[in-house]
Amino acid sequence: MDAREARVDYRLYYAVKARFGQTARYRRGVWRLVSEMSGIESGWWNLAAGGIRGLVALMVAVGGTSAVIATEPPAMSSARRTPIVNVVERCRDAVVNISTTKIVNTRAYRDVFEFGFPRVRQRAVESVGSGFVVHESGLIVTNAHVVAQAADIKVIFPDEKTYAAELLASDPKHDLAVLKVDAGRDLPFLRPSRGDDLMIGETVVAIGNPLGLGHSVSAGIVSALRRDLEIGPQFRLEGLIQTDAPINPGNSGGPLLNIEGQLIGVNTAIRGDAQSIGFAIPVDRIWELLPSMLDFEKRDGVGIGLEVDGRDVRITKVRPAGPAESAGLRIGDRITAIDAKQTRDGIDYYAQLARKAAGQPVKLSVLRDNRAMELQLALQPLPPPDGAALALRKLGVNVLEVPDDIAQRNNVPSYARVMIDSVQSRSPAAEVGLRRGDFIIGIGRGPISTLDGLGRALDPLNSGDDAIVYILRWQDDPPSKWVAEMTVR
Repeated sequence: MDAREARVDYRLYYAVKARFGQTARYRRGVWRLVSEMSGIESGWWNLAAGGIRGLVALMVAVGGTSAVIATEPPAMSSARRTPIVNVVERCRDAVVNISTTKIVNTRAYRDVFEFGFPRVRQRAVESVGSGFVVHESGLIVTNAHVVAQAADIKVIFPDEKTYAAELLASDPKHDLAVLKVDAGRDLPFLRPSRGDDLMIGETVVAIGNPLGLGHSVSAGIVSALRRDLEIGPQFRLEGLIQTDAPINPGNSGGPLLNIEGQLIGVNTAIRGDAQSIGFAIPVDRIWELLPSMLDFEKRDGVGIGLEVDGRDVRITKVRPAGPAESAGLRIGDRITAIDAKQTRDGIDYYAQLARKAAGQPVKLSVLRDNRAMELQLALQPLPPPDGAALALRKLGVNVLEVPDDIAQRNNVPSYARVMIDSVQSRSPAAEVGLRRGDFIIGIGRGPISTLDGLGRALDPLNSGDDAIVYILRWQDDPPSKWVAEMTVR
């Protein structure tokens, strides 16, 4: 029984007393009748909802009462419905809890009288974080560190429905990742704000999963803009939003919202030696990075031959001899619809095209110099480049794809399949310390688990370009993951 129920019981009891007096015989009769009607043993302090009903029934049965007692809650005051309440009610269904399982390997050495290699023992480590839906098709943004090295990713919505998630892209350098879930329905999503109009002092709301306490809400203000944060010797985040909204472990990857319910940032870090100092990746970074992270051409081998700006779906690049150029599309054209369905932004553009198959005709509605026009093209199948040949030519490594059965027998995680077999001397790979047995698990913003994927990631890189290569060194004790930055030859 909560405090309000207790107060109601208290008032009911004394209303009856005022009406009928207080004799020992009366008291015994009241509690006996209440016990029979409500199933409560005795004592007004033990009465819950059933006891309240019993007392009301008793008052009616013995002749009514002149006291009028309001047991219904009062109408909600408009003063209680603050802008923060409105933001939470509007946005909370698009915020998710993320549960990951990481397989940690430990090497247990055998008894001194035994021979052979060390035994590898595995244990599952659970961790939690937050994320949010950015497209109704099931695209979810979170921090890269939330899903790093995860063997299993689950996404939990406020209605407790849980879905397995696929990692589409990860950018550890900027600590962003994109997941995909198949919910079988359109999901509520958050709309990113412009990002160029943030004000120091404006109210912000954070929703997330701090310490596993799902869908918790906190509020504060924008304390500062364009903060740089040194996370470690090789990890620096720049241009962050500083906020005093309480952020705790588990909030990572959750949204930071303005008072209009628009996404302004991704909560990512806190100062462990301070209070009320948290940091969020600004929404500008999402607009900048998501188009390339969602690029279906590299991932699915289906080509359209153009790139767009994230905010307004304006074409920024047209590749020669591709379907876009053949259809007459130009740099500066703004795509307003795909197959008569409006495109809201670059996220929506990539999400819609990702559902199309190679060879399928696509009708694009375009605005050029304030003139509307429609162009039709067919998506082009892109055969995968030879990943092994490109790795040797551009990085100086011989690679092979480890079969699943061999990898599983050696407890190699499922995201690591492309293994370096040898390294050429004085090559880009040799200069950064890559060696035989290392696994290439990502290049740029995309995970790599096949030679085809490696080929698609390396193909656009030209001589002199910088390549960010993510490495799993499985032979270390314990295994380590690190980032190698090299110049393509």
